[in-house]
Amino acid sequence: MTTISDAPRDARAGDAAGQAQPGGRQLFVLDREVHYLSEGEAAWGDARPIPIPAAWDFGPGKTGNAALFPRRVVDARGQQMDVYSSTSPQWLYKQPGTGRMVQIANVIGVGQAETVAGVNNQQVWYRVSTDGGETFTALAPIAQQGNTALNPLPGILIGVNGYWPSVSSLVELSNGQLVVPVSYWPLDGRGLPTITRYPVASFSVSAVLLGTWNATRDDLSWRLSERVFVPETRSTRGANEPAVAELQGQPGRLLMLCRGSNEHAPEQPSRRWLAVSEDYGATWSEPRPFCYDDGTCFYSQSAASDLVRAGNRRLYWLGNTALTNPRGNSPRYPLQAGEVDEASLALIRGSVLTIDDRNPLYDSLDVQLAGFTTYLDPAQGGLLVYLKRVDTTDQALANEGRFPHNWYRLGFR
Repeated sequence: MTTISDAPRDARAGDAAGQAQPGGRQLFVLDREVHYLSEGEAAWGDARPIPIPAAWDFGPGKTGNAALFPRRVVDARGQQMDVYSSTSPQWLYKQPGTGRMVQIANVIGVGQAETVAGVNNQQVWYRVSTDGGETFTALAPIAQQGNTALNPLPGILIGVNGYWPSVSSLVELSNGQLVVPVSYWPLDGRGLPTITRYPVASFSVSAVLLGTWNATRDDLSWRLSERVFVPETRSTRGANEPAVAELQGQPGRLLMLCRGSNEHAPEQPSRRWLAVSEDYGATWSEPRPFCYDDGTCFYSQSAASDLVRAGNRRLYWLGNTALTNPRGNSPRYPLQAGEVDEASLALIRGSVLTIDDRNPLYDSLDVQLAGFTTYLDPAQGGLLVYLKRVDTTDQALANEGRFPHNWYRLGFR
């Protein structure tokens, strides 16, 4: 195994952590395990992702039978659909102290995952447990009251335009509602997916699904928020994969950060897009770039990100930034985390930690430090970041999707 400590100093994770700040606010890397695709399976084939400690909310025995979800369902058209879900906080919400769980799934046409055809054949389904995950209700499509099976949400037509869950953490608001961040391809005036001037794989808007518990608290009713729209003149793929958090001490005030892109328009600055809700996610402000607290608007690659409130009650953003204007999705490094100023809604520049970066000894220029999962340690308050180190160095392994597991355990000074 090659670890980051074996690499040159300028390739190590954590070297950009900066100076410690008072009050336990500054993130730093406590521990990590890194494997590189170019080492080959002989070096990392037996490696496994770090076991989530038993004391953690998503550790062994803490998610019941959530991993036993159906792998295929039939949708309202009678079409066979593949089911993708997991027991991570991005797909499973655990209500503290009650035994209630809500698990969501991305349901896609059979064999259409990660394809252009599959983008508009996606749906979000869910199921509920009230006994700590021992049993679950049947997996069912999310639909708003008054809508139909083929038109489950305003602006969504099954088989015409897809809608899909984000990969950021599910959130319960101070009013008890559950927030599921989603994206969808908007329809034009003819009821067809909007066509843009750029030949992009998808063009989307962002929104949230708001779940409200029924009187017996064994199911939820759902409604779709207003959308967050970024025009193609500012982001060629619109607003995608939102991350959402409720601001500390500001009930009903939510922050959303969305993925943008400058694919096919490299002259456009590639940004992360910020929107605010003042009414528990029902409506959203016009989006604007997410910037540093010194007023500088940083570049951000087209990749998912996350917002997590850690055990110190501070709000942290995890994602990718770039020193120069990215080229659509690339480069998907470095992987960084930093504190969000909840008054100005800016990223505190002095708090930004580089968790990991491209290692020129082992990584190609196409390495991806993205698509991560974030876990919260309820005992220590720190974070565990887990990802697969996607690369094209060994094309045979890459074609099979066999990428090494990496993890990083973060704490606070």
